[in-house]
Amino acid sequence: MSHLAVGVLLAHRYRVESVIGSGGYATVYRVIRKDNGATFAMKEVAETDPKVQQQFEVEAKLLQTANHPNIPHGYDFFQEQDRNFLIMDYVEGKDLEQMLAESLRSRGEPMDEAETLRLLIPICSALEFMHTRKDPIIHRDIKPANIKLNAQGRPILIDFGLAKVAQPGTQTHQGAQGVTPGYAPPEQYLAQGLTDARTDIYGMGATMYVLLTGREPVEATGRLMAKAELKGPALEPARIINQRLSARTANIIDRAMSIDADKRQQTARELRAEMELALKEIENGVRITANGSPTGPLLHTSKRNAALPRRVLPPQHLASLPIRNAPREAKPLEMSSDHARRPTVQLTEKPLIDFGGPQVRLPGKISIAFATVELYWGLLCAGMLIVELGTDGFTRNLNVAAIITIGVLIALILGITLLTASALDKPITRRGAVQESSRVLYGSGLTLVWVLVNGLAIYLYPSLSSVAALAGLGFLGLVSVLTGVLSIANILA
Repeated sequence: MSHLAVGVLLAHRYRVESVIGSGGYATVYRVIRKDNGATFAMKEVAETDPKVQQQFEVEAKLLQTANHPNIPHGYDFFQEQDRNFLIMDYVEGKDLEQMLAESLRSRGEPMDEAETLRLLIPICSALEFMHTRKDPIIHRDIKPANIKLNAQGRPILIDFGLAKVAQPGTQTHQGAQGVTPGYAPPEQYLAQGLTDARTDIYGMGATMYVLLTGREPVEATGRLMAKAELKGPALEPARIINQRLSARTANIIDRAMSIDADKRQQTARELRAEMELALKEIENGVRITANGSPTGPLLHTSKRNAALPRRVLPPQHLASLPIRNAPREAKPLEMSSDHARRPTVQLTEKPLIDFGGPQVRLPGKISIAFATVELYWGLLCAGMLIVELGTDGFTRNLNVAAIITIGVLIALILGITLLTASALDKPITRRGAVQESSRVLYGSGLTLVWVLVNGLAIYLYPSLSSVAALAGLGFLGLVSVLTGVLSIANILA
C-alpha cells in the first residue's frame, strides 16, 4: 500500500505532515487541521475486503463514542479516493515497549515494579469502561506497543484494529481475526473466535510479564502443548526471572496468564483492584492481608525447564536493543508455536533472605550495619567479662571453660561479619508486616535505648566498685545484643 505524500490535503481540511507507522492493513499519519492548526492522528485503511472495512468501522464507531481519559477520541470518519480515514487524538510520546527497551539499555534491568503498576492501572480502567458498555468492546491486542504515554504522562490505550463487539455466542469476523504471539490467549487462536473480557485480562498479564522480566512471554499454543506433555515451551514464572518482584504482583501475573480463562481475574475491575493493592503494599512497605493474603514466595531454584531455551544478553550489548518506531503488527491467525523471543537479562542472584515482601532498600541496609555494631559491642562486653572472671581479675591464666567460651564468641563475630557483608551486597526482602512509620519509630527507639545505656555506663564507670563494674559490663553486653537482634528483626518484619 502506497503512503500518502506529505502535504496532501484530505476532506479539504486535514494536511498530511508525516507517517507515524504502518503495518498490516493500515497506515497512521500525523495530520494538521488547516482551519485551526490542531494536530491529529489519521488512520488509513486501503484494503478493499468488505470484512476488513467492516472492522475499521467498528474501531471508528468505538473511538467516536468513547469518552475516557485513557482512550483516544475519534473525531471524524470519511472516505476519499476509495480509501477510508479515521481522525483521532494524536498521542505524542513513547510507548511501553520503547520504555522497556530504554530501561534494559540504560539500567540493564526491566521497568520498575511500582512504575509499571502505576501505568497499567489506568489501562484497566479503560478496559473496564469498554467491557461494561451496552455493546461491550474487547480490544484483543493488549501489549506494550499499544500503550503510549501522552505529553502529560498519561497512559493511552491505542490500536483498536483487532477490537470486536462482544455479543454472546457470536464469532469473530475475518477482519478482526489475528493474534500477537505471546499476548493472545488460547481462545483467540480458535477459528470460532469466541473471546470475551478475559481475553484482554490475559493480554494485560502478558504485558506485565514482559515489562517486569524483560522477556517475551511464551506463545499460548506452545504452553498448551507443554501442558499436554507434548514438545513445547512452558512459561517460566515471572518471579523466577525477576526475584525482586513482590509475591502479590507475581501472583497477579500468574492468574492473569492462566491457560484456563475461568482461573483468570474475571473482570478488568477485579484486575485493577488487585494491582492497586499490590502498588499500595510497595509504596507503604507493608503486606496487606485484610482482603486476603497473596501467595507465598516462589521457591528459588537454579533448575530451568529444559524445553525453554534461555538467552542471556551481556551488558555490553544492551545498547543494541532496537527501539521500535512504529507499532508492531499482529500476525495473521495461525497455529504455529514457533515464536522468536527477545533476548533477556538475568536480573539478580537469589536473595540472601526472602520473606516474600518488599525489598530492603539502602536505609534498611544501613540500619542492619548499625545493628551489627550493637552486636559486636555486646559480644565484646561479654568477652571482657569472661576474661575478667576467668582470670580472677587477671591474676591467673584463663581456664579451659573461658577459652572455649571466647572461641565461641570469636566464631560468632566472624559469622556475623560474613552474614552482614552478604546482606549488604545481596538483595534481601522483608515480610512487610509492619507499617513503615512504625518500623522507623521502633528502630529509633531501640537505637535510643542502646545509646542511653552506653552513655550511662560511661558516666557511672569511674565511681563503681569492681563487683558493680562487672555486673554493669554484663548488663551492657546483654542490652547491646538484645537491641541488635531486635533491630534486625524490626528491619525484616
